[in-house]
Amino acid sequence: MLDVAAGGAPTLWQDVTRPSSMYPARWTDGEGDLYVPGGRVRAAMVLVPELPEVRQLRLSRGDADRIAAVLRQLHTWQPTAPLGMAAISYAVAPTIIASLQDDLVTKVNFIAGVGGYRDAESVIRFVTTGVFRPMGSPRESHIEPNAYGRWAFLLANAGRIDDPDDELLLEQIERTRFRDPQADTAGLASGLGPRGRSVMALVENRDPDAVGRLIVALPESIRREIDALDLALYDLSKLRSHLTLLEERSR
Repeated sequence: MLDVAAGGAPTLWQDVTRPSSMYPARWTDGEGDLYVPGGRVRAAMVLVPELPEVRQLRLSRGDADRIAAVLRQLHTWQPTAPLGMAAISYAVAPTIIASLQDDLVTKVNFIAGVGGYRDAESVIRFVTTGVFRPMGSPRESHIEPNAYGRWAFLLANAGRIDDPDDELLLEQIERTRFRDPQADTAGLASGLGPRGRSVMALVENRDPDAVGRLIVALPESIRREIDALDLALYDLSKLRSHLTLLEERSR
Protein backbone atom coordinates (compact mmCIF):
# COMPACT_ATOMS: atom_id res chain seq x y z
CA MET A 1 0.00 0.00 0.00
CA LEU A 2 2.92 2.35 0.71
CA ASP A 3 4.31 1.64 -2.74
CA VAL A 4 0.94 2.29 -4.36
CA ALA A 5 0.57 5.59 -2.48
CA ALA A 6 4.08 6.62 -3.56
CA GLY A 7 2.97 6.59 -7.20
CA GLY A 8 6.23 5.10 -8.46
CA ALA A 9 8.58 7.08 -6.21
CA PRO A 10 11.23 5.15 -4.21
CA THR A 11 10.08 3.66 -0.89
CA LEU A 12 11.72 1.80 1.97
CA TRP A 13 9.97 -1.43 1.05
CA GLN A 14 11.63 -1.48 -2.36
CA ASP A 15 14.98 -1.79 -0.59
CA VAL A 16 13.98 -4.78 1.53
CA THR A 17 11.62 -6.77 -0.73
CA ARG A 18 11.73 -8.19 -4.20
CA PRO A 19 9.74 -6.17 -6.77
CA SER A 20 6.15 -7.17 -7.44
CA SER A 21 4.56 -7.66 -10.85
CA MET A 22 1.29 -6.19 -12.08
CA TYR A 23 -1.02 -7.89 -14.57
CA PRO A 24 -4.32 -6.75 -16.08
CA ALA A 25 -7.00 -9.10 -14.79
CA ARG A 26 -10.51 -9.87 -16.01
CA TRP A 27 -13.36 -11.91 -14.57
CA THR A 28 -16.99 -12.49 -15.46
CA ASP A 29 -18.32 -9.08 -14.48
CA GLY A 30 -15.29 -6.87 -14.03
CA GLU A 31 -11.64 -6.07 -14.58
CA GLY A 32 -8.74 -4.66 -12.57
CA ASP A 33 -5.05 -4.95 -11.79
CA LEU A 34 -3.52 -7.98 -10.10
CA TYR A 35 -0.33 -7.37 -8.12
CA VAL A 36 1.82 -10.44 -7.45
CA PRO A 37 4.67 -10.24 -4.91
CA GLY A 38 8.17 -11.23 -5.86
CA GLY A 39 8.28 -13.70 -2.97
CA ARG A 40 5.78 -16.05 -1.36
CA VAL A 41 2.11 -15.08 -1.38
CA ARG A 42 1.13 -14.74 2.28
CA ALA A 43 -2.31 -13.18 1.82
CA ALA A 44 -4.68 -12.06 -0.90
CA MET A 45 -6.05 -8.53 -0.49
CA VAL A 46 -8.54 -6.35 -2.36
CA LEU A 47 -7.75 -2.61 -2.16
CA VAL A 48 -10.98 -0.66 -2.54
CA PRO A 49 -10.66 3.01 -3.37
CA GLU A 50 -11.50 2.45 -7.04
CA LEU A 51 -15.27 2.24 -7.48
CA PRO A 52 -16.89 3.81 -10.56
CA GLU A 53 -19.81 5.31 -8.65
CA VAL A 54 -17.56 6.74 -5.94
CA ARG A 55 -15.61 8.55 -8.66
CA GLN A 56 -18.93 9.97 -9.89
CA LEU A 57 -20.04 10.72 -6.29
CA ARG A 58 -22.93 8.26 -6.78
CA LEU A 59 -22.65 5.81 -3.88
CA SER A 60 -24.67 2.65 -4.40
CA ARG A 61 -25.42 -0.71 -2.80
CA GLY A 62 -24.15 -2.13 -6.07
CA ASP A 63 -20.63 -1.21 -4.95
CA ALA A 64 -20.82 -3.93 -2.29
CA ASP A 65 -21.77 -6.48 -4.94
CA ARG A 66 -18.81 -5.43 -7.10
CA ILE A 67 -16.43 -5.85 -4.18
CA ALA A 68 -17.95 -9.24 -3.39
CA ALA A 69 -17.39 -10.35 -6.99
CA VAL A 70 -13.70 -9.36 -6.78
CA LEU A 71 -13.33 -11.24 -3.50
CA ARG A 72 -14.79 -14.39 -5.01
CA GLN A 73 -12.43 -14.18 -7.98
CA LEU A 74 -9.37 -13.53 -5.82
CA HIS A 75 -10.29 -16.48 -3.61
CA THR A 76 -10.50 -18.63 -6.75
CA TRP A 77 -6.98 -17.55 -7.74
CA GLN A 78 -5.53 -17.94 -4.24
CA PRO A 79 -7.78 -20.47 -2.46
CA THR A 80 -5.33 -21.21 0.37
CA ALA A 81 -4.21 -17.64 1.15
CA PRO A 82 -5.87 -15.58 3.90
CA LEU A 83 -8.35 -13.26 2.20
CA GLY A 84 -8.77 -9.62 3.16
CA MET A 85 -9.62 -6.08 2.10
CA ALA A 86 -8.48 -2.51 2.70
CA ALA A 87 -10.81 0.42 2.07
CA ILE A 88 -10.73 4.19 2.46
CA SER A 89 -13.47 6.65 3.45
CA TYR A 90 -16.95 5.90 2.05
CA ALA A 91 -15.70 2.66 0.48
CA VAL A 92 -15.43 1.13 3.99
CA ALA A 93 -19.20 0.57 4.28
CA PRO A 94 -19.69 -1.39 1.02
CA THR A 95 -16.52 -3.32 1.84
CA ILE A 96 -17.92 -4.50 5.16
CA ILE A 97 -21.31 -5.19 3.57
CA ALA A 98 -19.60 -7.35 0.93
CA SER A 99 -17.89 -9.41 3.65
CA LEU A 100 -21.30 -10.16 5.22
CA GLN A 101 -22.60 -12.01 2.16
CA ASP A 102 -23.40 -15.60 3.06
CA ASP A 103 -20.77 -17.24 0.88
CA LEU A 104 -18.01 -14.83 1.97
CA VAL A 105 -18.60 -14.30 5.67
CA THR A 106 -16.39 -17.26 6.64
CA LYS A 107 -13.81 -16.66 3.89
CA VAL A 108 -12.78 -13.04 4.61
CA ASN A 109 -10.07 -13.05 7.29
CA PHE A 110 -9.27 -9.36 7.71
CA ILE A 111 -10.50 -5.86 6.83
CA ALA A 112 -8.63 -2.58 7.30
CA GLY A 113 -10.68 0.60 7.01
CA VAL A 114 -9.56 4.23 7.08
CA GLY A 115 -12.08 6.96 7.88
CA GLY A 116 -15.26 4.95 7.44
CA TYR A 117 -18.70 5.49 8.93
CA ARG A 118 -21.39 3.38 10.63
CA ASP A 119 -24.52 5.55 10.73
CA ALA A 120 -25.61 7.05 7.41
CA GLU A 121 -27.90 9.61 9.03
CA SER A 122 -25.02 10.94 11.13
CA VAL A 123 -22.92 11.31 7.99
CA ILE A 124 -25.64 13.27 6.20
CA ARG A 125 -26.15 15.36 9.34
CA PHE A 126 -22.45 16.24 9.41
CA VAL A 127 -22.21 16.93 5.66
CA THR A 128 -25.22 19.26 5.61
CA THR A 129 -25.02 20.97 9.03
CA GLY A 130 -21.45 20.44 10.27
CA VAL A 131 -22.67 18.94 13.57
CA PHE A 132 -20.97 15.81 14.92
CA ARG A 133 -20.21 14.06 18.19
CA PRO A 134 -16.49 13.28 18.72
CA MET A 135 -15.77 9.72 19.76
CA GLY A 136 -16.14 9.33 23.53
CA SER A 137 -17.65 12.79 24.00
CA PRO A 138 -21.21 13.32 25.34
CA ARG A 139 -21.38 16.73 23.67
CA GLU A 140 -21.82 17.66 20.05
CA SER A 141 -19.36 19.81 18.16
CA HIS A 142 -19.83 21.98 15.09
CA ILE A 143 -17.70 23.07 12.16
CA GLU A 144 -18.70 25.00 9.07
CA PRO A 145 -20.09 22.39 6.64
CA ASN A 146 -18.08 21.84 3.51
CA ALA A 147 -19.92 23.19 0.46
CA TYR A 148 -18.40 20.49 -1.76
CA GLY A 149 -19.92 17.73 0.38
CA ARG A 150 -23.42 19.22 0.26
CA TRP A 151 -23.46 19.65 -3.50
CA ALA A 152 -21.80 16.27 -4.02
CA PHE A 153 -24.75 14.74 -2.16
CA LEU A 154 -27.09 16.61 -4.51
CA LEU A 155 -25.24 15.31 -7.56
CA ALA A 156 -25.22 11.76 -6.19
CA ASN A 157 -28.99 11.68 -5.85
CA ALA A 158 -30.20 13.82 -8.76
CA GLY A 159 -30.58 10.80 -11.01
CA ARG A 160 -32.51 8.74 -8.47
CA ILE A 161 -35.71 10.74 -8.18
CA ASP A 162 -37.63 9.30 -11.19
CA ASP A 163 -38.36 12.75 -12.58
CA PRO A 164 -36.23 13.83 -15.59
CA ASP A 165 -37.19 17.50 -15.24
CA ASP A 166 -36.17 17.60 -11.58
CA GLU A 167 -33.00 15.67 -12.39
CA LEU A 168 -31.98 18.24 -14.99
CA LEU A 169 -32.71 21.20 -12.69
CA LEU A 170 -30.85 19.65 -9.75
CA GLU A 171 -27.80 19.02 -11.93
CA GLN A 172 -27.92 22.63 -13.15
CA ILE A 173 -28.13 23.86 -9.54
CA GLU A 174 -25.23 21.60 -8.55
CA ARG A 175 -23.00 22.81 -11.38
CA THR A 176 -23.83 26.44 -10.63
CA ARG A 177 -23.15 26.14 -6.90
CA PHE A 178 -19.93 24.18 -7.47
CA ARG A 179 -18.63 27.08 -9.55
CA ASP A 180 -19.87 29.70 -7.10
CA PRO A 181 -21.15 28.58 -3.65
CA GLN A 182 -22.85 31.95 -3.22
CA ALA A 183 -24.65 31.88 -6.58
CA ASP A 184 -28.38 32.59 -6.55
CA THR A 185 -30.16 29.44 -7.77
CA ALA A 186 -33.62 30.36 -6.49
CA GLY A 187 -34.91 30.72 -10.03
CA LEU A 188 -33.86 27.18 -10.92
CA ALA A 189 -35.14 25.78 -7.62
CA SER A 190 -38.56 27.35 -8.18
CA GLY A 191 -39.12 24.99 -11.10
CA LEU A 192 -38.59 21.83 -9.04
CA GLY A 193 -41.36 19.36 -8.38
CA PRO A 194 -42.03 17.72 -4.98
CA ARG A 195 -39.24 15.13 -5.33
CA GLY A 196 -36.62 17.69 -6.28
CA ARG A 197 -37.74 20.06 -3.53
CA SER A 198 -37.33 17.31 -0.92
CA VAL A 199 -33.71 16.79 -1.98
CA MET A 200 -33.00 20.53 -1.95
CA ALA A 201 -34.62 20.87 1.48
CA LEU A 202 -32.14 18.37 2.92
CA VAL A 203 -29.11 19.82 1.12
CA GLU A 204 -29.86 23.38 2.23
CA ASN A 205 -30.95 22.51 5.76
CA ARG A 206 -28.80 23.81 8.65
CA ASP A 207 -30.88 22.45 11.55
CA PRO A 208 -29.33 19.18 12.81
CA ASP A 209 -32.57 18.19 14.53
CA ALA A 210 -34.44 18.32 11.22
CA VAL A 211 -32.18 15.90 9.33
CA GLY A 212 -34.04 12.70 10.27
CA ARG A 213 -37.40 14.17 9.24
CA LEU A 214 -35.98 15.46 5.95
CA ILE A 215 -34.47 12.07 5.12
CA VAL A 216 -37.86 10.42 5.69
CA ALA A 217 -39.37 12.95 3.25
CA LEU A 218 -36.97 11.97 0.44
CA PRO A 219 -38.21 9.87 -2.50
CA GLU A 220 -38.25 6.17 -1.73
CA SER A 221 -35.59 5.45 -4.38
CA ILE A 222 -33.11 7.69 -2.53
CA ARG A 223 -34.03 6.39 0.92
CA ARG A 224 -33.54 2.84 -0.35
CA GLU A 225 -29.95 3.59 -1.45
CA ILE A 226 -29.17 5.37 1.84
CA ASP A 227 -30.51 2.45 3.88
CA ALA A 228 -28.63 -0.08 1.74
CA LEU A 229 -25.30 1.55 2.71
CA ASP A 230 -26.19 2.21 6.36
CA LEU A 231 -24.09 -0.15 8.47
CA ALA A 232 -26.30 0.64 11.47
CA LEU A 233 -29.05 -1.39 9.77
CA TYR A 234 -26.89 -4.50 9.29
CA ASP A 235 -26.32 -7.34 11.75
CA LEU A 236 -22.58 -6.85 12.30
CA SER A 237 -22.51 -9.76 14.76
CA LYS A 238 -22.25 -11.96 11.64
CA LEU A 239 -18.85 -10.43 10.86
CA ARG A 240 -16.06 -13.00 11.25
CA SER A 241 -13.20 -10.90 9.88
CA HIS A 242 -10.55 -9.24 12.01
CA LEU A 243 -11.58 -5.59 11.58
CA THR A 244 -9.10 -2.73 12.02
CA LEU A 245 -10.51 0.79 11.81
CA LEU A 246 -8.34 3.89 11.56
CA GLU A 247 -9.87 7.25 12.37
CA GLU A 248 -9.21 10.32 10.25
CA ARG A 249 -8.54 13.45 12.26
CA SER A 250 -8.49 17.00 10.96
CA ARG A 251 -5.70 19.29 12.07
